[in-house]
Amino acid sequence: MALLLGAMVGLVLWRALPFLGPVPPGGLYNSDSAVPVLMANLATGSPVDWLYWGQDRFGAWPFLLARVMGALTQRAWTPHGMHVLRTVWMVAALVPWMAVAGRAGAVAAAGLLLLPGLNPLLERVLVDLGTVDGWQIPALLWAWWGLRRAASAARPDGWLALAAVAGALATWTSLVSAPLLAVLALVEGAGRGRAVRQRAALLLPALAGLALEAGVRGAWHRAVRARGWPDVRTPASLDLGHLLENAGRVASTAWHVGAVPWLLLAVAAAAGALTLGRWRTAPEGRTVAGAGASALTALLVVVSVRHVRDNGYNPRYLCLGLSLAVLGASVLLGLGVRTLVSRIALGAAPATLGVAGLGAVLLLAPVAQPDPREVVLRPAAGEIAASHPGAVLVLSYWRAYALAGLLPPRAVIPLPREGEWNRRPDWVAALRSGRPVLVGSPDIEGEGPPPRRMERGTPLTLVQPGVLTIPPFPGESTGERLSLYRPSADGS
Repeated sequence: MALLLGAMVGLVLWRALPFLGPVPPGGLYNSDSAVPVLMANLATGSPVDWLYWGQDRFGAWPFLLARVMGALTQRAWTPHGMHVLRTVWMVAALVPWMAVAGRAGAVAAAGLLLLPGLNPLLERVLVDLGTVDGWQIPALLWAWWGLRRAASAARPDGWLALAAVAGALATWTSLVSAPLLAVLALVEGAGRGRAVRQRAALLLPALAGLALEAGVRGAWHRAVRARGWPDVRTPASLDLGHLLENAGRVASTAWHVGAVPWLLLAVAAAAGALTLGRWRTAPEGRTVAGAGASALTALLVVVSVRHVRDNGYNPRYLCLGLSLAVLGASVLLGLGVRTLVSRIALGAAPATLGVAGLGAVLLLAPVAQPDPREVVLRPAAGEIAASHPGAVLVLSYWRAYALAGLLPPRAVIPLPREGEWNRRPDWVAALRSGRPVLVGSPDIEGEGPPPRRMERGTPLTLVQPGVLTIPPFPGESTGERLSLYRPSADGS
């Protein structure tokens, strides 16, 4: 069994680690993906680094940890390095997940390892460096394991500590983790013959996560306001006036991305596990119930929060619930295979589960390939590093940070054009530092750069037009032409 599990892990890593992972044909790499790389190389640990730069989007503890690791090893992070780190973090979650999955064994392990290969939405979200789920899901699984053991241990303090630390990290990553941890605590504490106080103790990880997240978010907003930066808040309020509309749109989105069958199966299995006495007391039954209940909770959060409507019901908000549903279904499938095999050949079930898991990985594990968007940017990054070191990159948002993420730390200063989202307002001062300034404009034939221009309050004078051209990304029709400017000597 251990040999088969090792083969599954080795095969997944062999397929997933090259390049930036198993990206879809149009690629994923962009400026949102590059910000974690920049944070891993440049964060100072101040409160503005505690959340994703520029908005309270999600917690930045993985990037702060990477910053410490980079400082200790004296190595800079690259997009590929961050991809490797997050992949290893996800694979390491096999430890708590297999403990929670119990007799479902290697089939449940395959469910976790194959998440990016089981649905196109999961492929896009779990592989993209600019999303939260690949960091959040493993932290939730570690917390769940701690809750499971704390609910049955004679001395639960150590396991509660594990659940509290992992739960705090999961909730720092995303506030959505808190209600999921509370649901898992209720499932794990049910029917155990424990006193009310002991069952209530299982809610401590959710409360610890809420406290930490509130402290981090409050410190971040105070620090941003103190620096005079835009205080961009994610509207996490309940969307009470639009619940029916939200439910319909979310259901439509879930159907469109193929999430509905997984969600229905997980919720139905959870309902069965919670109503059947034998399943309620079995560890695997609680796992199925916890996964389904958590998936439903995540879906209800998506329906209830205004932020989702403000962002056009983007399918990425379904990733967490869909991932939990898939994990629950993998436990159900593993138990089914085990039961079937046990009836045919008693004692052969563990090996059969291992073979089934390995077969699933062989068939379904996606294969990494070069990211077409990174391929477009690589030549430009090389040219900038060779000919314009230290330059300020004034480009469109989706290229500015993406290019900087491909270069060594501090090799350039990325600055989206005026009117586009600037995640580091303090870097505007670099325009007046005397550095060369590379200004991008749409690569349209017959249109040249102006001899003078004003950029974020700094007058610039053209030195050389068209020093570099960046081709369009896949699916786009227009690239970006870069011209060399310098700060105007006369200040006008």
